[in-house]
Amino acid sequence: MMKKIKLLPRAMALGALAAISASAMTSAHAESAAGPVKPELKSLQQHFKTPEWLQDAKLGVYTHWGPVTQAIRHHDQGNFGWYGRFMYQQGHAAMEYHKKHFGDPKDVPYTKIMEEFTAEKFDAAEWAELIAGAGAKFGGPVSIHHDNYAMWDSDIHAWNSVNIGPKRDITGELEKEYRKRGMKFLGAFHHGFTYHFYKYARQNGYQGTEAEFAKLYGPVDKRDEKKEFIPRAFQEQWLALVNEYVTKYNPDLIYYDFGLGWQDQDVQYQMYADYYNYGIKEGKEVTVLQKERAPILRSYSTMDLERGRMDELTPYTWTTDTSAGAWFYHPDSSWEDSNTMIDMFIDIVSKNGIMLLNVAPDFEGSIPPEMKSLLKDFGSWTSQNGEGIYETRPWPIYGEGSVGADSGHFKIENSKARKEAKYGGDDIRYTVSKDGKTQFAFFLGWPESEQVILNGFDVKSAGGKVTLFGYDKAINFEVLADGRIQLDIPKLADLPNDFAYGFKFDGFDIQPRKQGLFYQPNSKTIGAEMAAIHGYHISEGENADGQTVINNWTSWWGSVNFLWRNKFKDSDFTLRAKMRNLNDTNELSVKIFNDGGEVVTLQVNPQVTGDEFVYVDLGDFHLNADGVFQIKIGSEEGKFAPRSMEIEAIQIAPIPVQMKR
Repeated sequence: MMKKIKLLPRAMALGALAAISASAMTSAHAESAAGPVKPELKSLQQHFKTPEWLQDAKLGVYTHWGPVTQAIRHHDQGNFGWYGRFMYQQGHAAMEYHKKHFGDPKDVPYTKIMEEFTAEKFDAAEWAELIAGAGAKFGGPVSIHHDNYAMWDSDIHAWNSVNIGPKRDITGELEKEYRKRGMKFLGAFHHGFTYHFYKYARQNGYQGTEAEFAKLYGPVDKRDEKKEFIPRAFQEQWLALVNEYVTKYNPDLIYYDFGLGWQDQDVQYQMYADYYNYGIKEGKEVTVLQKERAPILRSYSTMDLERGRMDELTPYTWTTDTSAGAWFYHPDSSWEDSNTMIDMFIDIVSKNGIMLLNVAPDFEGSIPPEMKSLLKDFGSWTSQNGEGIYETRPWPIYGEGSVGADSGHFKIENSKARKEAKYGGDDIRYTVSKDGKTQFAFFLGWPESEQVILNGFDVKSAGGKVTLFGYDKAINFEVLADGRIQLDIPKLADLPNDFAYGFKFDGFDIQPRKQGLFYQPNSKTIGAEMAAIHGYHISEGENADGQTVINNWTSWWGSVNFLWRNKFKDSDFTLRAKMRNLNDTNELSVKIFNDGGEVVTLQVNPQVTGDEFVYVDLGDFHLNADGVFQIKIGSEEGKFAPRSMEIEAIQIAPIPVQMKR
């Protein structure tokens, strides 16, 4: 039987760091007033800083586990992550599944599933050992999911793991074991959809309409039909739960599933202020992970992408929460292999990101074999290559290769499930030590060539040493005349690992190579065959390699237009052309413009190339807008020598903040 618990009154809920007794209770409202952070935008922005420990950590693990796992434990179609919602929806497969395995929802409601969730094999120490062994530097449970079941010893919310189900403080046990192993602790709140979660239970006359279950299922209010209304009391209950968790378990960071836009602004700001003042009081660097991408939110919190990542290096640190399979474990889940996940991890780190990896225990509380294998592989790889990952920072040129990524939520590129291209030996990602003295290059597959030239940096001093993690001999290298470094790839019967290969560069004077920007997967190459030609004194032809070229350019008024879609607002770019230029009097006029009236003009005297097609720098430019642009290349009267110019392609690459002049 559950103990009777009374929700904190509104005035206290808004401001309270919830506590058990009068002696332990602290008013967060008073704390915020006394502390430096006020629940106001300007104050939040002034006091926000991404924790250095998070920038160093790179890898965290959290666990989706709870009554949902208990419900979907059967082999047939047990894949309903929002089980408590859909088991009440007429015609939904989850309702049919429930009737088959448990009975009619009227007789066996979701609360009965909670009672059956006893977690008999849960061992916090075993979890912590596996997760810390994988190389995770922070971790924690999904503290509360959309089903409104709290995985902690709550004194203000009766539906929790101590009152019903395991009869254990899951969060408290995990916090103790994670901290014992030097890990930071995470509080993950997934109840952003809770108020609407039990809609079908209420609509269809199931348990949700009974008064005694109102604190679980939420009050019925006709104004919530369009998901535009959340009662103030419900918002304050949410705030009280978060503050209680902070007080009890001292999390180093908080994660929110869904956006926070469903709360009134003052409630959101109060949560941030309460938590940031708590961090100041405890001498801890803390942050909030949230899923909105608007720049203003990044000014006082950390952006998280769900099953996604960025397609470029960002000047700010971000996180991605992702999973190798379903969020909640069920026996028929499909799994990404370790190589895919480790490659993804390296790509995320190279772009200033942090991976928050989901591990999904089974209904009894054991880590399934599939997850144990993944954690073991992560641990093996990070123990060998961690020097180039932990406590590093992104290199201004994050990488090179052919496999790119789309930016945003639910962009799980390089996924076997989505049949994307796999990374190979020509896909390289860079990092650098915090002090900037040691460079690292990770090959996401073993190089096929015996010699590989790296395009991401220039070597100014050749007096250094190159080593390969997991290989006990130095790597032979040569610094080429143009400053790039060429590696001799050893022939090995047994590779250092089965996933990705890290090279370390010690004692070199290295700087970013601007030309290396064009080797990044997010650079764009547009061939001459895609160009629009203007003027009858210019035409298409082929070069000696059979490539389409713009040739027979006999008059200055002929021009060529390339269509290009810019994905980045308010960003800098560099432009070059693969071309042949036979006359030193040529001068090109390059105009970049869109239909919105934004125009940038570059004047270029391209270098004389001789008979070979080479890449020629056309200059840097800044664009305020994203969207479709035209790049028009022409000349002016008296500044063009007939039949002296041919263009095979152009390339555009974003310039990272770290390289802006």
